[in-house]
Amino acid sequence: MVDISTSLLSVKKEKIIDTVYKLEDANTNYFHIDVMDGEFVENDTHDIMLEYCEYLNNITKIPLDIHLMVKDVKNFVDSYLIFNPNIITFHCEACKNKEEVMNLINYIKEKGRRVGISIKPETDVKEILEFLPYVHVVLVMTVEPGKGGQELILPTIEKIKELKYPFMLKPVSEGSSIGMYKVNNPEEMAECFDKSAKYGQDVMVEEFIQGKGLTVGVLEDGDKMFATEIIEFRTKTEWYDYEAKYTAGMTEFIIPAELSEEMTKKVKQIAVDAFKACDCRGVSRVDFMVADDKAYVLEINTSPGMTDLSDLPAQSNAMGIDYDTLVQIILNGAGLNK
Repeated sequence: MVDISTSLLSVKKEKIIDTVYKLEDANTNYFHIDVMDGEFVENDTHDIMLEYCEYLNNITKIPLDIHLMVKDVKNFVDSYLIFNPNIITFHCEACKNKEEVMNLINYIKEKGRRVGISIKPETDVKEILEFLPYVHVVLVMTVEPGKGGQELILPTIEKIKELKYPFMLKPVSEGSSIGMYKVNNPEEMAECFDKSAKYGQDVMVEEFIQGKGLTVGVLEDGDKMFATEIIEFRTKTEWYDYEAKYTAGMTEFIIPAELSEEMTKKVKQIAVDAFKACDCRGVSRVDFMVADDKAYVLEINTSPGMTDLSDLPAQSNAMGIDYDTLVQIILNGAGLNK
């Protein structure tokens, strides 16, 4: 189902009531209220939008869709709550950090409103992927916020494609693909997110990438930091889930991975760089997907498995490091040799 939210930004004050009635007859689903503060964007529409909201509350039952293009989001949320809006959308760029984004999402929900998050044309859509399970609406701006009557910025349409399903959900505090789900539609998102959240309040949302699955260990031996051989895994399941990891015959492991020499070097270097960037110590395992000749880091496991079926011992053994030596390297990395 498609809902239409009609902006009143360009409606002249003397025509607002007549316009509202005509839009009602046209069966618009929402009245879109463009709130600007003169700081986050150049124009200031706050006073006139407050006035329009008062009119709307008196003459129509069509719900309000508030779009806040403002710097001080929380105060503006409070200003418009009195009009009982259905949706309040704010810009992630107005927030200092991700914690503030999450706090605002929770605050709007606590007030009984649906919440949306918006991005400007130049903002990478990946900046908001992790917030998708928590919001009801995503607004991708196809023009610069703050003005009316602009031409469509065509490249922004591609961003909408990046928001399309499927996604992967994974609890941050779990391993072995426990609590991990592939999500194909909004209904599955709500159901699967609740399941994932049972394993911890922090849940990663990642783009589903169809490609070649890889994993590579990174070891710290004294002053030396290096990547192990790369394992490629080919599963009989749709993705590398718990069944594929722990059921004999469900996954074929290739060591070393069947990659070009250039991609092998690239993946190993990225693994070491990720290890350093996250200030890891001793040992880690970095998981990748390679698609369209690009290497994507999925996650870093700082406590990789050490069983007979685990990846790190196999990776290390393939480069001549036996199990006992691997354990000693890990212990030394923890400072137990000092």
